Amino acid sequence: MAIFTKLSNTDIKSFFNKYDIPLVLEYEPIYQGIQNTNYLIKTKEKKYILTIFEDKNISKNLQFFLNLLHHLSEENFCNPFPLKNYKGKDFDIINNKQAAIFSFIEGEYLKLSKPEHLLLLGEITAKLHLKTKNFKHKKKNDYSYKYWQINTQKLSNYIEKKQQGLTNLIIKDLNIFKNLRYADIPKGIIHADLFPDNVLFKNNRISGVLDYYYSCEDHLIIDLAIIIISWCFFEDRNKKIKIDKIKIKNLLKGYNKIKRIKNLELELLHVYCKMYSIRFFLTRMLDAQLSHDPNIVTTKKPEEFIEKYLYLQNYNIKLNDLI
Repeated sequence: MAIFTKLSNTDIKSFFNKYDIPLVLEYEPIYQGIQNTNYLIKTKEKKYILTIFEDKNISKNLQFFLNLLHHLSEENFCNPFPLKNYKGKDFDIINNKQAAIFSFIEGEYLKLSKPEHLLLLGEITAKLHLKTKNFKHKKKNDYSYKYWQINTQKLSNYIEKKQQGLTNLIIKDLNIFKNLRYADIPKGIIHADLFPDNVLFKNNRISGVLDYYYSCEDHLIIDLAIIIISWCFFEDRNKKIKIDKIKIKNLLKGYNKIKRIKNLELELLHVYCKMYSIRFFLTRMLDAQLSHDPNIVTTKKPEEFIEKYLYLQNYNIKLNDLI
């Protein structure tokens, strides 16, 4: 849950008076997510999402994210878009914090996905990459080699408790990954957080893709790697994690149907899967160390991504055989 800023009825109605939106009838907090405060707003005609931006990094880059959402909306992508107020601004201030009103998308995220869902996800990811090809604004990936190197060393005591020698193994992979910055593979705008709770489904179709606050310019296969490590693992009867080859095959098939994957991308995808397992382990570990009130924020468990990294260390996905 994440409601950092509690708003009164007066707060919300005063903010909405700045917009050409009918009278607010109901509102309720949304307890998902760990970065921003969100409220579901209901009027007589429509629903909206009011987002209050709590994260300093998001606030610093807010105009980039809003510009991206405007661009995608103009390209008829399935994303929420920010509304502009009477002054033509797509965000304003509420309780001394930046806030914006977004369109509402009907649908639910999947608690249990099937291979056919990965086919759709592959298609929508490729469309996202194509529709942002001419997006003019730029933003670097905040999770650079330097970030990973510093925080791997910072968390080395915990990592070593998991498996002796694991820190050196990760650093060795990081040194390999460092050189991939110059790999001749497609770059562009990536979502960078395509977890199951950021993809809405309705009537067995994808109705919306949410939360673009990690979006940046980088290698496009990062999105595919993140989907693989967040959608394509499962636990067997012995509680051991395994990878679902059929899901990966469908993901690549769906993506390839819209945008051709290069052979070099396929060759490097396994490395990206390993490194982004480490990325999410590090960020979740660092987040868990922050002094969040457990009544406000439920932090996500980092251990699963170390398990996935170790699995991938011993199991090389032969992606060329799956496409």
